[in-house]
Amino acid sequence: MRILLTNDDGIEAAGINVLAEFLNKAGHEVHVVAPVKEQSATSHSITLHEPLRIFEKGKDRFAVTGSPADCIILAMKVIMKSPVDLVISGINGGQNMGEDILYSGTVAAALEAMFMGIPAIALSLGTSSLLRFCKGTNRSSRQKNILDRRRFAGLVEKRRFRF
Repeated sequence: MRILLTNDDGIEAAGINVLAEFLNKAGHEVHVVAPVKEQSATSHSITLHEPLRIFEKGKDRFAVTGSPADCIILAMKVIMKSPVDLVISGINGGQNMGEDILYSGTVAAALEAMFMGIPAIALSLGTSSLLRFCKGTNRSSRQKNILDRRRFAGLVEKRRFRF
């Protein structure tokens, strides 16, 4: 599966990097386009009155000076050479529940992808303790297969989600 990752915590955030590593090891083609710095609570803002800059940070890794919504727009219109199958925004360091989703850059990035007709998921880690992302290899087979294309497609079909 060809997957675009973004977030609102920035390109160096633990959540996006652990997720990218996990998805790469699972055999997915992963591209990361994320803000240069933290953009939490930027909601669905886009940059209008200043230039946006794109910095290549490695193979298929780009940092953008704008918001998470800007990252999706630039990824799809400028950076990516062909369409993606899925956009994942996160893993956000902190929960996005209730009215939080109205302010969340994580959720806004997924919504921007949805507006472009791309299936998208926003992921958040709901904890108030020190944020720790597990990179361990002792995962159950269910966890290892959670982003398997057939399982994702089956979930979409069962729930009748529309993208």
